Amino acid sequence: MSGYENLRIILLFLARIKIRSVFEERRKAMVRQLIKRGFFGILLVLVFFLAVPVVSPQDFPKKPVALIIPFGPGGSHDLTGRALSSVAPDCLGVPLPIHLKGGGGGAIGSDFVASAIPDGYTLLFDRCLITNGTGSKRRYT
Repeated sequence: MSGYENLRIILLFLARIKIRSVFEERRKAMVRQLIKRGFFGILLVLVFFLAVPVVSPQDFPKKPVALIIPFGPGGSHDLTGRALSSVAPDCLGVPLPIHLKGGGGGAIGSDFVASAIPDGYTLLFDRCLITNGTGSKRRYT
């Protein structure tokens, strides 16, 4: 072997050591980061489970929840709303009366829900969407 070959082998060996040390430093940093994340994750889970018993559920609903359908009777929206109203007392514990407020392509019923008190006891059943009407308060004339 010539001196050039020996120098090349030594440089390759040193480069491997340098690469190993860089990878070792990165690996140690990743392990530290995972330990730190794991610690914070465990801390978050503990806080969640310790805070859950402190929070008590609200007594909602206390009175019947009105379901406003902004279309006339006899359509698919009416049948779907009545089907929903028939099973809602089992889930909610209170009746879900249906109020049909047709006219204006749904504008009259939507305006009624938008102007109702935003307490969650008046819901809008617009086609296949149930909302509480807390959006914009537009008046249709």
